[in-house]
This record gives sequence, C-alpha cells and structure tokens, in this order.
Amino acid sequence: MVEKEAISPSNPPENYVREISRNLSISLGSTSQSLRSLEKAGFVSKEHKGRLVIYRVNMQNFLFREFKIVLNLLEIDPFILRLKEITSRIILFGSCSTGEDTIDSDT
Repeated sequence: MVEKEAISPSNPPENYVREISRNLSISLGSTSQSLRSLEKAGFVSKEHKGRLVIYRVNMQNFLFREFKIVLNLLEIDPFILRLKEITSRIILFGSCSTGEDTIDSDT
C-alpha cells in the first residue's frame, strides 16, 4: 500500500509490475491487465526502464486528486471531531485542499 506522505505531484509513487503484484498478492497477469486499464483511464502512467515497466500515479488526474483530499480529511478527522464542538465551520485550505500536499507541507 502506498503511504499518503509519498503521494505528491513532485514525487508520485512508482512501482514495477512484479512489486505491485507481490504487494497485493495477486497474479502477475491480473496485475498487468489492471494496470493497463488504469493507464487507459488516465490514473497511472508507465515508463520503460530497460526491461522493467515502471508505473506511477497520475497526479494530474482529477479523480485521484479528489481521492487524495479524502485521505487528507480522514487523517485529520479526529481533530475535526474535536473542533466541531466549539465551531460551526471548518475550512481546509492550501495544498491539502487541492491534493497537492507533500510530506513537507504544513498541515
């Protein structure tokens, strides 16, 4: 599984097919087929490095960015729940609100 901190526009996570297959405990064929579908849909991009094919998350994809925002909200949910008792509105702004935050962002 990809750690949230690793997902950033300047450093999208990258993995090769066999590594993804092993991490997810699914066959190499299923992994390759799924990755081709994800590439066709624009969720990942691929790069050939010698005989290896490296896949990266496409940080320009709108749906992936929305997913990353949801991950950000889930991460701060305990804090939000405590604030709800003393405020009527909570606004997420900056790079966290656009899904562009990195491990160095101030949240």
